[in-house]
Amino acid sequence: MRKNNKEDEESTGGPGWAAYQEVPEDFDGDAWHRSNAQGFERISYINRFRWKAMEQLTQFWFKVLVKQFARSVYDIGPGDFGLFTETQRYQPRAVYLLKNRWTTIQFGIYLIEYTIVEDIAYSYYSLNYGIRYINYMETKLTKNQEMNLKIIIDLFRETEEYLHQTFVDRKPPYTPNYLFR
Repeated sequence: MRKNNKEDEESTGGPGWAAYQEVPEDFDGDAWHRSNAQGFERISYINRFRWKAMEQLTQFWFKVLVKQFARSVYDIGPGDFGLFTETQRYQPRAVYLLKNRWTTIQFGIYLIEYTIVEDIAYSYYSLNYGIRYINYMETKLTKNQEMNLKIIIDLFRETEEYLHQTFVDRKPPYTPNYLFR
């Protein structure tokens, strides 16, 4: 058996490795705040309960939005993202986007904005009529015009498939934790 030598060491405060380090001479105890600590702050049960309640409220609100939208649409099916949609809807839209560098599209309850800034194409969507946009996807464009058309068509398809799936699942695309955390 070995003897534990930790009993002989003198702790300078707190658990862990920092307890055995010296405090620097220029340390200002009045300016120190808990957020400067290396660990995470403990979150109270009330805050966690409040966050969970707000997430459930957000999910309920989204379900109500989709239900109201579905009253006028009758059928939210698997979606149409085939070749016909690509050639008749996405391709003219992609040509317009390459020419004007910006476009918005109403997609159900979403407002989708597509932009091109410095040869990068972005897709944003909004649930509140454009007051707050969420960046969904971005892609780098090339010098080849035909390749750019294909890239933008894929951007349109992937964005709309993702947002359509939120209709079908009746789940919000994100939880607005920036509001209550």
